[in-house]
Amino acid sequence: MKSKTGIGTILAQTVCKYLKPLAYPDQIIVGAKVKSIGRSSFVMEYIIVSEKIGVSAFKKGLMNFIVGGCVLRMRNNNSHYSYVIHDLNVTLIIVEMLKEAYQDIQKSVVAYGFTMPSYEDVEIAFYHAVDRDYISVTVVNSDKDMDAILDEDNGELRLRSPFSIFVGGQVLDRGVTIPKMIGFYYGRNPKTMQQDTVMQHSRMFGYRKGDLLSVTRFYTTQRIYENMTRITEIYTALREDIESGKLSEGIYFIQKYNSNKIDENGMQIKDEIMPCSPDKIRLSNIVLLKPSSRLLPIGFTPIAKTHAVRISNDINKRVERLIDDQEKDAVAFSLDDLEPIINLIYSALEPDEESARFVPVEKFLTTIRYLAGDGKKINLIVRKNRKVGKYKKNGTVYQDAPDIRQDELSVARKVAIGRPALMLLHQDGTAFGWNGSEFWWPVLLSPENVKRTVFAMPEADGRLRNRVVG
Repeated sequence: MKSKTGIGTILAQTVCKYLKPLAYPDQIIVGAKVKSIGRSSFVMEYIIVSEKIGVSAFKKGLMNFIVGGCVLRMRNNNSHYSYVIHDLNVTLIIVEMLKEAYQDIQKSVVAYGFTMPSYEDVEIAFYHAVDRDYISVTVVNSDKDMDAILDEDNGELRLRSPFSIFVGGQVLDRGVTIPKMIGFYYGRNPKTMQQDTVMQHSRMFGYRKGDLLSVTRFYTTQRIYENMTRITEIYTALREDIESGKLSEGIYFIQKYNSNKIDENGMQIKDEIMPCSPDKIRLSNIVLLKPSSRLLPIGFTPIAKTHAVRISNDINKRVERLIDDQEKDAVAFSLDDLEPIINLIYSALEPDEESARFVPVEKFLTTIRYLAGDGKKINLIVRKNRKVGKYKKNGTVYQDAPDIRQDELSVARKVAIGRPALMLLHQDGTAFGWNGSEFWWPVLLSPENVKRTVFAMPEADGRLRNRVVG
């Protein structure tokens, strides 16, 4: 192009979005490709993979699969086992991590009451498995690939070797049974996650006894883990209530609509809460309300320091008008006094792209309005100059409990009986992950006497999508 016109490629636009920090020591792999080519432009796509965050989990999964299989084959020499890599864009990297894998597998084997073979015996079995080609890798990317390995008599995939690894995408989603699967690398990261899809993927594990569970491992991204945690919380809570007979009054399924109604005084009604059918709920739009449970934004980054300080100071002035700095107990306030403060707090928070647990301001406010009931009163507790980091001690999992159990959480639990408690925790921004920007962290504690409720939020247009989530 330059030889014809004398003008080279012109960079019209470049975008780089911050996702998460890299910490020393670490190694990264950087890749680049041309994603698409048009008549007058082309699009480049880049990827940066952290050895510590991404690749290490992948390698650990493979190593634990082989070591776990070795342990099981020592009990039953003729058994075959399987491992799924649910991502076709992964480069297989197997390194010598035998001792780490042994220690990892040993913890769960002992926890399940089984005897762990010696490291020396497992080491011999491991290299024996590698030398004898006991490990097979099968790519399943089409119906033809599936037909070649499917046992039509029992509907299961054939295990061609003692350690069978299946790599595939959507073809593996279709209700296929993979026998004796003790490892699953779930690498897909869809923009929209449907609860029924996740449950279908999870069923590939099937029912298994303790010997298989003792070495079974599941590996995925933080975002998918958080979504699965939410699904598990909802299913577990409802199942416990059903089994204990606590649901004699039923489960409340309610929804919130954006409303433009006018009340009898000519004032606009902010929203409307009404019953809804369970089959109209999507996972990303629901809140499980249960007694004495927290609701708070998780996985976010404060805005730039100069703007954050201004907003934080404004919030501090408003809070001081309501409650004295020396006050350690909860004080009841009208919801009308607190909503502007909550809106200001959220104006300084930007959700991280990979976080599935960030509670938006509309969801937070609507939940408070519902829990406050007709009295519209909230118990307020304020603490300042906290230094809680963005991540927990392992450095990769978001902090989800910024409150102190013996301090404000204890106070909140004492007063959150008939109405909710709101904890406003000022963070000075000096802890790791906040980039020096101070902010306020809102934590809502539901009342002790609240009925178990699945609360569905609307889409952007105010309507609930008619999707069954199982």
